[in-house]
Amino acid sequence: MLKAMVTTACEKNCYYCPFRAGRGQMRRETFRPDDLARAFDDIQRAKIADGLFLSSGIVNGGVTSQDKIIDTVEIIRRKYHYRGYIHLKIK
Repeated sequence: MLKAMVTTACEKNCYYCPFRAGRGQMRRETFRPDDLARAFDDIQRAKIADGLFLSSGIVNGGVTSQDKIIDTVEIIRRKYHYRGYIHLKIK
């Protein structure tokens, strides 16, 4: 199972989260849906992981973040024809 995040940037400051906004020294990474989908396809085809747990920090509101998660999964399903397990953590 691969656990991945669309972005580690977040506008929320939830104290339990290591990616919260209040952690100024944290290096942030953001993936485009195409890039994340391709990376998962490569990992899955190499038999390193079979299944995806996908979440994201919140940037530009929850709807925008959820849309990027859904866009990523649509690419994985439609372009790469992956029919295995995918768990989405959407808020």
